[in-house]
Amino acid sequence: MEQDLVRRSQEGDTQAFAALLRLVDDDMRGLVFHITGSQAATDDVLQDAYLKAFRSLPRFRHDASFGTWMHRIVHNTCIDWHRAMQRIPVPTAEPDFDRGALQATGGRDHGEMVVLRQDLQQALTELSAEQYAVVALIEGEGRSYRDVADLLDIDMGTVASRLNRAKKALRHSLTRTDMTGDDR
Repeated sequence: MEQDLVRRSQEGDTQAFAALLRLVDDDMRGLVFHITGSQAATDDVLQDAYLKAFRSLPRFRHDASFGTWMHRIVHNTCIDWHRAMQRIPVPTAEPDFDRGALQATGGRDHGEMVVLRQDLQQALTELSAEQYAVVALIEGEGRSYRDVADLLDIDMGTVASRLNRAKKALRHSLTRTDMTGDDR
């Protein structure tokens, strides 16, 4: 069924392409939301990624599943989004919180959680796009090193080193923030 939809999409059938997107949309939406943390940003990133996929469809070679191919496009679009966000100051508006997540904070009050989350968001924006992607896929989505290596077309050792460097940078940034009381 998927191969037929891809073939029809490559022949210009937009309804077939829409059907393909419906097959992968939940997974792509989850990936992007883990990275962006915002429904509005998720929608924007996916719109951009889906447009890129539609334009690139003639080059789809069938050497991977459509879902894997889409994942790479969405991932690369997320990297572009992340790079753009590194140039924008972190907003000071209070992020939305889930009540269950607040209860699992070990007694921290709402204000402390807002500060901690903002510190983490700032620290994440300081990572390279490649490190950020590995953190989002492994820590955010719970993917395996092998899966991430396949998705990003890199060696498992590269996945491990990027994750290690990212965690070290996050620890450094968060420790610096905690010690100074601010992020600089």
